[in-house]
Amino acid sequence: MPTDVLKVLGQSAPAAKTLTTVYTVPANTEAKVFGVLVCNRHRDPTTFRIAVAPAGAADTNAHYQWFDAVIPGGLTMPFTLGDQGITLEPTDEVRVYAYDANLSFSVHGLEVIGASQGVSQTWTPTLEAETTNPSVTYTTQTGLYIKIGGWVTIWWTILLATVSTQGSGVYQIAGLPFAFSTDIPNWQPIGSHDYHDGATNNAQVVRRHSGEASLLSMIYDSDGDGNSEAMSTSTETIAAGDSIAGVGTYLTDD
Repeated sequence: MPTDVLKVLGQSAPAAKTLTTVYTVPANTEAKVFGVLVCNRHRDPTTFRIAVAPAGAADTNAHYQWFDAVIPGGLTMPFTLGDQGITLEPTDEVRVYAYDANLSFSVHGLEVIGASQGVSQTWTPTLEAETTNPSVTYTTQTGLYIKIGGWVTIWWTILLATVSTQGSGVYQIAGLPFAFSTDIPNWQPIGSHDYHDGATNNAQVVRRHSGEASLLSMIYDSDGDGNSEAMSTSTETIAAGDSIAGVGTYLTDD
């Protein structure tokens, strides 16, 4: 969803005289809430309240944007929050209260997923293999990402501390913060990686793994002859001190 397109963030038809959370800002998300559409489903006028609770705090009078506002019977009306909308952070809540059970509320706004002002978020990369996973421990195991709309940019670094077993099959990087879009074909290259085996740096392509929406596989030149191949347990023996670092950008449906 483009970040400049308004959408329905939450809807509720609450019970009478019950303060109800209609929208909570998700983790790693900043939301711009422009207003709440209120529909009176009954012919008689009634009243309602709208509150914004930072970090889901307990209800206080300071939270209220609208308090016992009147809506005529049989009408749907927009009620704005602030002069030009308000910006909410993760876990902030929009709450509503209806005097009777005949009101419907829709919160409208937009979300930017990935962090406020482009600040990166973390993920945890792990080294796996297609058939049997290797048994390893890590000195370093870090990942960062930024998500704007459906585009995700990732960085990661893995430094092996110990290797007990090699596993079997093509090596994979697991733990991606978001799955690949269904529009991205198998084996699609999304960036590059550097595999350092203690003697040689092998910088090659990193790609979506075949048939797996949340895995990366690696292509590298194991002997420096210019011919690249999948990095697997048949082409490389991983060892303590080896590192894999990379960067990539891909599309997600999330």
